[in-house]
Amino acid sequence: MKISLSLPLLAACVGLAHATTFQDINEAFGVPLMNSDNLWDEDAATVAVRLRWPKESETPRDSSYRLYASASEQILGVRPYSLALYGEGDKVASLSLVFINKGDANLRPVVEGQLTQSKLEMARKKMEKDFEERIKADAATIEERLAKAIGKPGDKTTPRSTRAMREQVKRWDWNNHTFLLSAQAGEYVRLQVLPTDVFLDRRERIKGDELRKQFAERVVRRDNGDVVIGTVPMVNQGPKGYCVPATWERVLRYTGIPADMYVLAMAAQTGVGGGTTTSGMMAAVEETITLAGRRIQRTRGPLRMNEIAFNIDRGVPIMWTMFVNEAHDNEITARSARRKSMTSPEDWLKTELADVRKIARDLAANINTRNGHVRMIIGYNPTTKEIAISDSWSEYFAERWMSLEEAEAISQKEWMSIQF
Repeated sequence: MKISLSLPLLAACVGLAHATTFQDINEAFGVPLMNSDNLWDEDAATVAVRLRWPKESETPRDSSYRLYASASEQILGVRPYSLALYGEGDKVASLSLVFINKGDANLRPVVEGQLTQSKLEMARKKMEKDFEERIKADAATIEERLAKAIGKPGDKTTPRSTRAMREQVKRWDWNNHTFLLSAQAGEYVRLQVLPTDVFLDRRERIKGDELRKQFAERVVRRDNGDVVIGTVPMVNQGPKGYCVPATWERVLRYTGIPADMYVLAMAAQTGVGGGTTTSGMMAAVEETITLAGRRIQRTRGPLRMNEIAFNIDRGVPIMWTMFVNEAHDNEITARSARRKSMTSPEDWLKTELADVRKIARDLAANINTRNGHVRMIIGYNPTTKEIAISDSWSEYFAERWMSLEEAEAISQKEWMSIQF
């Protein structure tokens, strides 16, 4: 006997594939990530408020919002550490969600009393093993959540990138949203969300003449003689020693090259909790910068006002290696707050900077070589002989001032910039 099933009955028997909605995405993430089927149409600030991710940086061209999550937070069923949303114009451009990672996670054994070297080594190895197991477990949980909402991921694929910063990923595509899950052994678990068309296509390279024009337009000249680059993105490195990756992310994004400090840290072989060599970072990013039509300039020797002015006048920020003196750092923070009302550079030179030579001598005599740091030079004043510095510690440290003599006293005699 031949049985004929009607179409509705047949569909009920075999089941129809569920069409993913933005509500399914939100359920998987466990937060109200989306308010429609197109995240890229949403206002970046509105999404950040909805997610309760604080503003990290805002310039006329882009913005970023970052939350260093508490231990009680969960995204996609696991604990996140750094949650970043990037905007271009006023719209959402991409997200970078970093879970277990060697920068934010505590990977140094906590011991009580004296331990033999062999037992200390055993404790360290156990912690490393536990870390690797967490990488696998977190990645598996995230994959399961995304697979339930969207379906199985595509074959492992490698995003278009340079050799140093290449990540093996699992990829999901949904409605012009691409989800890239990366579990890098010994490094991190990271989920990137970006428009599918951006993922598939390379950005058009900006020509040198156009870039020079854009950079020059970013220079601000104030009535008190200050010359400052006012639109460098901020990246908050958080409670870890990622000053080099964070500073390079800032400068790369400033020059129009997408970057993420966690990927930069991996590429430059940053140590547990931090610690990156400038040579390691330059080797990691050189190919990326060359492909974008830029080049790295590395200078060794004393800081010179004429060279600083030459770069700042063209809109080129400088990455400067130095040693932090905590007492002096507090002093320049307080001095910079008073400086905001400075209108006469001549008077400022006679009053606030009268003892700067003695301060510089004291600094040079009390260098702590364990406090190595990279910060940016983003401005100068030709009359007061001061430079404007910027640290990757939040917007509060986006612009502070010190004299060139103070800077030279704590300098590691090396500075870098991206030229075009």
